[in-house]
Amino acid sequence: MRAHLVFLSVILAASVVVADPPPARPIVALPRIATQAQLDRWIRPWPNMRMGHPREEWVSDPAATGPMRPREECLAELRAAGVEATAADPSPIVPGAVTVRSAIGGVRFVPGHGEPLTYACELVSRLVRFAAVLREQGIGRVTIASGYRDHPRVSFHTLGLAVDVSRFFRDDGSDLLVLRDYDRTPEAGTCLAELRGEKAQALQRLACALHERRIFSSVLTPNYNVGHHDHMHLDWRPADERFYLR
Repeated sequence: MRAHLVFLSVILAASVVVADPPPARPIVALPRIATQAQLDRWIRPWPNMRMGHPREEWVSDPAATGPMRPREECLAELRAAGVEATAADPSPIVPGAVTVRSAIGGVRFVPGHGEPLTYACELVSRLVRFAAVLREQGIGRVTIASGYRDHPRVSFHTLGLAVDVSRFFRDDGSDLLVLRDYDRTPEAGTCLAELRGEKAQALQRLACALHERRIFSSVLTPNYNVGHHDHMHLDWRPADERFYLR
């Protein structure tokens, strides 16, 4: 009986067909984005993906935005603001990419991965405005959890138009850590909630100032979803009049 079972096992093993591995996915060449019209092909068809979220705040404000500029024009603005930036080319899909090697508006933006900041120039121009808001709150250094991402799925990060910030260091030696200090308010609007802790209030003021001054197109806090529990997501969409906060 045992010999019969062994023989049967050998027969079955021999009959197993090993499937060929799946073919490698073809590498699709990404189009180069250099003009507003080219960028619009990616951004304008997207619905406002934030709409419909409970207690969100979004507005349409055409006067608060403008079209993407040629990289040299944008770079000239950065240099006039004292930002050391040079042209870069991490991916053809990042419009007007630049690398920043200095503080921005008196604030050090420190990537968690330790590499220089490389983004679309238009996003860096928003970081200059962001820095002004940070200095008002006595913040001189910011930890970037994520910025430009070289990823097959197109997003604001792969376009170099988004940054995730997780920690803020104040001049008095204290810090604001989103994971620890942000008070989620699922039952109240982000700027309407009454918070008790000083650090929670500081993070709330920061998020609301960025939205109210139209510094970024989207300001996503831990109120948005669990995927944002430890950072704020900030993105800029040139020529898109939609502004969102949650």
